Amino acid sequence: MRLRLHPDHYVYAILLGLAVLVPTLNLGVADGSALHVSTYTVTLLGKYLCYALLALAVDLVWGFGGMLSLGHGAFFALGGYAMGMYLMRQSGARGVYGNAELPDFMVFLDWKELPISWCTMPPRMRTMTRSHTGAQRETRELRADGGDRGLALARLLRDLGVANISWPRERALPLATAFAWAARHWDIPRAATLEAYAWAWLEGQVLAGVKLIPLGQVAGQRLLCVLATPLALAVAEGLALKDDDIGGSLPALAMASALHETQYTRLFRS
Repeated sequence: MRLRLHPDHYVYAILLGLAVLVPTLNLGVADGSALHVSTYTVTLLGKYLCYALLALAVDLVWGFGGMLSLGHGAFFALGGYAMGMYLMRQSGARGVYGNAELPDFMVFLDWKELPISWCTMPPRMRTMTRSHTGAQRETRELRADGGDRGLALARLLRDLGVANISWPRERALPLATAFAWAARHWDIPRAATLEAYAWAWLEGQVLAGVKLIPLGQVAGQRLLCVLATPLALAVAEGLALKDDDIGGSLPALAMASALHETQYTRLFRS
């Protein structure tokens, strides 16, 4: 028995072939080649396909089903708004008003902060960030110390009138999370933020050494001068890492902290 294909099957096969061929010619063929398909053409074809999907959906619902549906227009309007929101956020400080945080139309309307739907770090992401940052602290004592300093910084930021800031009341607020949120509010570059955070950590460690060894004030200042260059190199190396490669552990510090947090008499927590 010979299999006979319906004419529509040939159309489907051609469309499927084009869906595979066009991206291949765009990504796999050099720009100077006659077979190369430009990115503009790919974008234009994608727009045509979107309109074709809209026309096909209206034809099925209205033409075959006899039901006038305006939901497709709302669907396309939401998609257009989402795309416009993305493009406005990507423009950054290149807009007319040069505001790196707010799009031009929000600056024109005298808005002071982004609405919650435009925020780049939703509450779930903030919770995830706190969890990942807290996981880097091996003991309960270290997590509590970082949480106390994070809450102290949060209170300071509230007193300074930092807008669009909502900190949870629980203790699990690492200092790094609060530090990063402050840097984002004041549009501090990422590299400068990491260097400042690392320098604050280094200064605290050297100050502890000055008091406990005792190291001496002059020796501590010399040590900071010597470690300034390696600190900048470590920050540059950290910026090149992927998220899955970030981590670290100090086994001796973790064991000392575990013993210290169960010690009968504790003069201070460090």
